[in-house]
Amino acid sequence: MALKHFTAGALCLTLARASPEEVGTCDPSSGTCEADGGDAMSAMQLRGQETWGSGPAPGLAEGEGDYWKKVDLDDATKLMPYGKTGDDMPDCLKGIAYMDQQCLSYDSDTMPHKLPHKDVNNPCLGRAMGHMWVDEFLTSFGAWNKTTRCFMAQREGWMFGDARESKQVCGGEGIFACQSESNARSHNSCDVGATYTMKMGGLLPDWYFVRTSWGWLRKTPLWFPLYTYYPVFMVVDGDGEKTKWWENMEEEAMRAKCPADAENIGGKRGCRKSQWFATRQLGMCLKPSGLKRD
Repeated sequence: MALKHFTAGALCLTLARASPEEVGTCDPSSGTCEADGGDAMSAMQLRGQETWGSGPAPGLAEGEGDYWKKVDLDDATKLMPYGKTGDDMPDCLKGIAYMDQQCLSYDSDTMPHKLPHKDVNNPCLGRAMGHMWVDEFLTSFGAWNKTTRCFMAQREGWMFGDARESKQVCGGEGIFACQSESNARSHNSCDVGATYTMKMGGLLPDWYFVRTSWGWLRKTPLWFPLYTYYPVFMVVDGDGEKTKWWENMEEEAMRAKCPADAENIGGKRGCRKSQWFATRQLGMCLKPSGLKRD
């Protein structure tokens, strides 16, 4: 069954996922899966990037060197385009953002830093039925227009952890979101509660970035009218300095294996992490892959 994760570009992807019925058993910590009827491809699709710890087959992965490349995590501030102090854009859009799609910041025993309980929003996108998380970690905001109050989560510089998802992750120019006139009358650009809407068109429900005291809240439709949520933290500020939330991102992206209770969060697909954790690398989009993300 195809599950569509309507992330409009950089936090907004269309993913084709195999259904849980196609898989027999999975060990989320080791990545070992057994497919029903010998359907090894279905098992591989569902277990996410767990088997990538030893790296892909010899040679370049699809699109590598064209629309993406591997980069050192420690070079993120040098390589990613992002809004800096002095740029003509709201301060809350400056820096580098981390997408905590499995809401690990909800758990005090999992991450270095935890969100206060009052700031927790459920259901979490990465924990709700379907577990529609993507192995992507970092993005930045640009293309600010102070007249229309619109910005874009930029595809260029987008960082992810699984070569097999590169074409989808790097698809499209980015996520375009605008603050409505009604919201702008009561909220300045960076006020808590300032809301930026991604219009999906037609009868499709809208997506949202909502400004919070600690960063951003992504509000994503599950099954209309139900929505899911996940926090987006600024892990690098406009001066290029890392914030405390960088530690959470690094803890997730660079872990060597999934925790024993990964199924409780990520379902049979396990957890998010970089297949290049041993060399402290992530994949980075260089340009759109040519695949349209809707």
